[in-house]
Amino acid sequence: MQPVLRESYRSLQMRAREQGIRPLTQKASVLRGLMGEPEPVPCKRVRSGAGCSASGGAYEKTINAVVGSLAFQHHPFVMAPSAGSSHGVDICGQCDAMQDNPLCIEAKSTGANSQNPDWGQICVKRLNGRWAVPDTSRSPEACKAVLASAFGERVLWGGEDPLASQRTIEQLEIERASGKWRDIYITDDVDPDSIRKFYRGKGCEYIQIKGKGLYSLGTDSWGLGVPVFDCPCRVRVRVKTHKSCTAQGYASLSVTAALQPVGLKHLNNSPCTLDGAGCVPNVFTPI
Repeated sequence: MQPVLRESYRSLQMRAREQGIRPLTQKASVLRGLMGEPEPVPCKRVRSGAGCSASGGAYEKTINAVVGSLAFQHHPFVMAPSAGSSHGVDICGQCDAMQDNPLCIEAKSTGANSQNPDWGQICVKRLNGRWAVPDTSRSPEACKAVLASAFGERVLWGGEDPLASQRTIEQLEIERASGKWRDIYITDDVDPDSIRKFYRGKGCEYIQIKGKGLYSLGTDSWGLGVPVFDCPCRVRVRVKTHKSCTAQGYASLSVTAALQPVGLKHLNNSPCTLDGAGCVPNVFTPI
């Protein structure tokens, strides 16, 4: 720092102390104080869905370990890494007895204690006046088609778009308190087979639900003898607040659509499970 600038900064610090301004270490903060400008309010951080993601990842690892400890027709499984929160298959086990047909399972840690969890969440945008799944979405095409079919020409939030303008999280909360941007639930025109179609579109043949057990998604090529997952569903559309703000201090938002199994806790339990909490299908044997 040049001597003139150092002296100038020291003078600013002295003036700040004389005016009763709290000593600050950052030049910008000192200048704001001298000019009578308020300190900026830190952007509120929102950690959305972090707990669900961690819980889901741990549950997938549990199932992966259980399946990896089993054999089918005396052939052990070679397990692929868990997919986590990506768009891939959660549980995938390859077995020499079924070389061209890996065991692919969707894992759900939100099960017995969840009334209407969000499954198959996908971001949607308003394109050419209608809500749709954008081409940039990394979800499989079959999965996007399931949710897209529920929208059609449907008008949401009175034709307004929550992503059309920037707002702080505080502004968003005020708008929500006034009844704006409420969650929307679509029940009509929703195919009752939507959840099965969605996860079959990911490449899964079975679904494992915590506290409920293992179900097929319509086919049972492995002969596990488990019931078909049969639960009514609806589509939930919401304005989602992410964990951080933009550099300009605005809220980071998206609009998401998700399938919700309705009344999941009342679904009859499967006699089989692959999470170590009950009996595995009898076609499997421990290694």
